[in-house]
Amino acid sequence: MLLADFLGEFLGAHAEALGRLSSLMSDDIVVQLMEDERTHTPSTELKQLVDQVWNPKNTILVSESPYMTIEQWVRQHRIGKQLEFYVWAYPAYRMIIESALTPESNSLLKHDDKKWDELFAACRNEGIEWIKSQKLDEPLHTASLKSVDLSWVKFRANMLKRLGRRTLSQV
Repeated sequence: MLLADFLGEFLGAHAEALGRLSSLMSDDIVVQLMEDERTHTPSTELKQLVDQVWNPKNTILVSESPYMTIEQWVRQHRIGKQLEFYVWAYPAYRMIIESALTPESNSLLKHDDKKWDELFAACRNEGIEWIKSQKLDEPLHTASLKSVDLSWVKFRANMLKRLGRRTLSQV
């Protein structure tokens, strides 16, 4: 899997989470939450896991711009321009994209389910920790947490499907 595909899903989950929060609150409140988030430092665990899964020297030439692929993932969520700015400013994304890795970096792991699960859990934790720390009144805090968490659960399911593992089947 290309890093660009992962980052597209990753930012897509963040965009979906912001869109869900905007539906619960308002764009202005979500923007204020994101302004408060700007000082957040992403976890080193996430960075270490990304470095274990992708190698900057293991790249693939692709016909379409990987940055365009990432941008398409974000745009499909149709959130406002102000919230979209905060998607691109997401500290965890900035940490990854500003590293030695390139979007063309290919995954080193094909069948290491445990490492992928650790990576997805770190992404989820990164995605919901900031909403946990917000001082929102109940029941808004609980609703916000569930809403954001749902975006990250969907992220994990989408990533597992892309990897051809544990796909959901009809019951």
